[in-house]
Amino acid sequence: CWWDLAWLTRRESKPSHNQIRRLLCKPTWGRAKELRERAALSMEKLKSFMWKLRKRQIPNWLKHWLKTIMFYEIAVGMKATLTHLVYYHPVTLQYPHDKRTLPDNYRGMLGLLRYDDGTEKCVGCDLCEAACPSRVIRVTSAEVPGEPIKRYAKAYDMDMTRCVFCGLCVQACPVDALGMTREYEWSVYDKRDLLLNKQQLLAIGDRAFPIREKRLEFQHPNVAFFNVAVPNHPLKEF
Repeated sequence: CWWDLAWLTRRESKPSHNQIRRLLCKPTWGRAKELRERAALSMEKLKSFMWKLRKRQIPNWLKHWLKTIMFYEIAVGMKATLTHLVYYHPVTLQYPHDKRTLPDNYRGMLGLLRYDDGTEKCVGCDLCEAACPSRVIRVTSAEVPGEPIKRYAKAYDMDMTRCVFCGLCVQACPVDALGMTREYEWSVYDKRDLLLNKQQLLAIGDRAFPIREKRLEFQHPNVAFFNVAVPNHPLKEF
């Protein structure tokens, strides 16, 4: 369009600025072809972007840019804060006035158990002492007077400062003489108060397990019939 500009400059009147700019920006055939190619390329890019947006395949740079300008991390944090603020219900218990209900399998203080007639269940087999990983239990066994094949625990001591409440001693006992109670309020100023003897352990078991089971010979009559150590019981006749 250089000849148009030259013709305009040869005119008597001075051309305006808009006329000069319109002439300078007038596209030639080559310029028009380039503009059409750029427009087609822009449309392809727009279609590709819309397709990715429809398929939810937004580029990572765009995601990062959107999160940056929209303060995404702050919004997520404020959402959690506001959710907690709106739907929060206090779960604090006014201990020791209110106490939580403990499950049946709670592993609390250990206790020795008795039969319904008051006799001790423990037979002094020392299996609980062997199963304890922390060496908490110390058992001294002895024979039952008048019944040499029966034994009982003459002394039974526990150092509860070393106990990990794993329950292995309870599982190892063949007569279920040990039980884990729901008692946990055993805070003391002197740790020597946690060295429990047999009488203390029996008292714990009496508090935690008031319902007692019958002796084995009454639960299983065959055991009582074939047990020659039962006093005043006739032997089996062949």
